[in-house]
Amino acid sequence: LKGEDVNGLVSIALAEIMLDNRPKALAVAHNIWEIGGEFSLLSEIVYLYILMNLVLLDLASQMMRAKFEHIEDNLECFFHAIL
Repeated sequence: LKGEDVNGLVSIALAEIMLDNRPKALAVAHNIWEIGGEFSLLSEIVYLYILMNLVLLDLASQMMRAKFEHIEDNLECFFHAIL
């Protein structure tokens, strides 16, 4: 994987959570945030749940702000996160 592939990094962060390696998952989650870029829809949803799982609620709320602005367009994909 390239270091700039945020979709691949989301998979790595999720794997680190599944392996119970919270410090590494936190590092990867912050790295993703710093890199930014375009997410696939699935990666965006998973990354949002990663942020919430790692209690990075300030980052998750920043991500969700745009979803709330167009809630009718995002309700289907982000229902649980919005709830």
